[in-house]
Amino acid sequence: MKIDSRRAIYTTTELSWAQDRMSEGRFDEVASILCEHLSTRGATYGDAHPQTLTVFNAFGVLLRKRGENARSRRLFEDLAAASADYPREGRFLRQAILHNLGTTLYAQGYMAASQAVFERALSHAETSGDISRRHIGATLTNLAFAMEAQKDYAHAEAHHRRAVELRRDEGLASPLNLAASLNNLGANLTEQWRFAEGELLLKEGLSIRDDILGGENLNLGFSLANLATNALKSDRPAVAVEYAERLVKLRETALGRTHPETALAYQQLAHAQHANRDYGPSLRAARAALESRVPITQREASAVSDAARVSLRSATAPSALIVVRSAWELSEALPKIWLAHAAPELANEAFIAAQHIPASGTADAFARAAARGAASDRGFSDLALQFQIAEDARAALDSELASAIADGRTVDALRDARGAADHRLQAIERDLAGRFPQFFQFLKPQPIGIDSLISAQGGLGNDDALVLMTPGSKGMRGVIWVVTRHDGGAWAEIGLSSKQLDDVIAELRYDLDLASAYSLTIPAHGRSANFDTKKGHALYSALFGDPAITALLSNKSNWIIVPQGSLVGVPFAALVVSPPDDSSLDKSVPESLRATTWLGLSRTLSILPSVASLTTQVHTRTSSERIRFFGVGNPSFKGRSDEKPQAISAYFDERGSRVDRVQDLPVLPDSGLEIVQLAALLGASRQDYLLEDQASETELRLSHRRDQLAEANVIAFATHGLVSGDLRNTLVEPALALSPPATPTSSDDGLLTSSEVAQLQLNADLVLLSACRTAAGDSIGGEGLTGLARAFLAAGARSLLVSHWRVRDAVAARLTVRTVELMYIAPSASAPEALRAAMAEIATDTSADNAAISLSHPAIWAAFMIVGPQRSRAYTVAAPVHTSRNPM
Repeated sequence: MKIDSRRAIYTTTELSWAQDRMSEGRFDEVASILCEHLSTRGATYGDAHPQTLTVFNAFGVLLRKRGENARSRRLFEDLAAASADYPREGRFLRQAILHNLGTTLYAQGYMAASQAVFERALSHAETSGDISRRHIGATLTNLAFAMEAQKDYAHAEAHHRRAVELRRDEGLASPLNLAASLNNLGANLTEQWRFAEGELLLKEGLSIRDDILGGENLNLGFSLANLATNALKSDRPAVAVEYAERLVKLRETALGRTHPETALAYQQLAHAQHANRDYGPSLRAARAALESRVPITQREASAVSDAARVSLRSATAPSALIVVRSAWELSEALPKIWLAHAAPELANEAFIAAQHIPASGTADAFARAAARGAASDRGFSDLALQFQIAEDARAALDSELASAIADGRTVDALRDARGAADHRLQAIERDLAGRFPQFFQFLKPQPIGIDSLISAQGGLGNDDALVLMTPGSKGMRGVIWVVTRHDGGAWAEIGLSSKQLDDVIAELRYDLDLASAYSLTIPAHGRSANFDTKKGHALYSALFGDPAITALLSNKSNWIIVPQGSLVGVPFAALVVSPPDDSSLDKSVPESLRATTWLGLSRTLSILPSVASLTTQVHTRTSSERIRFFGVGNPSFKGRSDEKPQAISAYFDERGSRVDRVQDLPVLPDSGLEIVQLAALLGASRQDYLLEDQASETELRLSHRRDQLAEANVIAFATHGLVSGDLRNTLVEPALALSPPATPTSSDDGLLTSSEVAQLQLNADLVLLSACRTAAGDSIGGEGLTGLARAFLAAGARSLLVSHWRVRDAVAARLTVRTVELMYIAPSASAPEALRAAMAEIATDTSADNAAISLSHPAIWAAFMIVGPQRSRAYTVAAPVHTSRNPM
């Protein structure tokens, strides 16, 4: 087939006109023109002809510009497949399609995949004919954008500079292309804090666009947005406001108030106004941004993988935080504490907005478990499970397809499989909606206002205090709210900046992790491990020290904490409530540590991933129900018990798991004792747990097929959790280490990864992860809990016992067994109450006072926390065994 590639793109005045109108936001007119051309060309040339594909390509761009990224990507995938066999003359059209496909992947949050697509398109452009080479600038630009999304500004700068050079060489032939490249390079330099250099380029680009297009064309918006950012970051907020106001007017006039680009413009205006201390206007602008952004994100997030969903949702966080901060500043002269049923309007608005801030997948995972539990209670457990399996399958195929596109692999089979998965998911969704429509209310809970929270259905008990805290961001401190059922509420500013919070949390965790490696049996030789109680109290005061907050919390025993961002990493149990007395004993002396008022011993603490999860009650078992147990412990490792596991990347190479490294993990003899004691306590048989060589992926899957995991109410994994180290930009996943096989396979390599955990079918009230750092890894941020913890929630666990740092297996065994034991000895005790009592028993134990670290040190007893709402309930336990003892 002979293809005139020029004619395939620029065939008619009408089509060219339609493409120009997109830049003016006249989308309905564009759609009408494209429909006419599609009808004519389809009838004349057929659907696969480049003349027709050109129109489809324009349709894909139209969908993307309207914010319909999922539909746009599907169309570009179809076009890429249809143009795969085009001869050399058609490469320009194929390159244009690849460009648009990469841009849509970028918009969906698949940053690495989009970068790979652009790199391939650049290679094609540089080796193709003259027409294709003339468009290298666009490819360089898109590749640079993908790099910037991954914070690689230096390499992106080189691509932007090359694009500018190419387009300056073109002279008057493409001045608008030059303006775009100048704008992009200026924005890149702004991100690298080279403000003056960046501003010159940005103004040059704006001048070119203004001269050619006039002041009402949408293309000017890119220049205005970047100039506003440059002014804001260079501490010129009044100038930033001027640019942002012009940007909002331009986009709202052309695109409407609810368009994603308009939402971003309002967000930028709100940020500039807040920095300029115009708090009333900044609140109004941030409201507009949030109102537009949330429904767009909810619509688009349903069609992508978990990782891409987190990226999409991060777009709502800045607007939500500005609502919070603006409301706080406007309420400066108002009371910060209120009586029951009388929350101030600004405090309530900020409370609701803050629930849009976290980009974490933890809340999603918890909502899935809640929805599945609710369906199970109403007799629809199988249907709910089918829905979640189908949803996971569709998301996995979508992610795999993005990777295949990035690699240049054939994707026809994957596209067919995803299409089939779409149809299956839609059929199950219709069935669920008809039989149990409340399932989707559990699955996608909305933020909860204070009035709803303190109602009878809000989930708060008389002695509960819900604590929501967000850490803020650069230039804006975080805020904390406390809400009670009958005693009112309060809100306050956190006493440290977000950077200071990150530093203090990291220091405290480092100290505790380091101390946890000290021996409980080797003599101290004069001094036991020290703990900086001043640092622990400083963090407590920054978070809870405001007088209004202190007054409200002082009378509440149960603190239900909803931390966001880096605050997930706070070791709350190890915070010091009372100011340390400088005249008191040396803090390395066990008696001094036992005399310290620790938050985890003076209050019952539990962690929730979201406020909405408080209203999700766990399935209440009747007194006639037997508690079933399943456990895994003491896998067959060969390393010394005093060695420290390495970062998880050390256990993988390009071929997969390194079985030799897994074998050399430190042995955990007491973890086997922990599982045996838990089994005895709960009346389980020897068939209900896996130890030593049996503690493998193969045996676990056999147990899963026998429904042992699905039927268990309490599940325990007593092994190494490999989650430390920075896992970004790698294919390595957090994992639980199990007994490695002699010959690794794809289904058994000794590492149960988070994606494999998520595929399990659980229905457990409590999952015990007595392993290293199963709460939060070394890289603490918006992701919240580790991927490992989130995976267990996604698999169906209703609550978790997880640890902040490495815990000696003997201590973990004693603490977890005693926690579970107290839950059944005292039927009124919830899991958080039982954990608090178990921690207190260890902290007051004097048996290791002469060791290198005593049991009174918080590194020993304060690592664990309960994640998830827990209410006391009655159980039947078969032949309970009292196991209280000191195994160390």
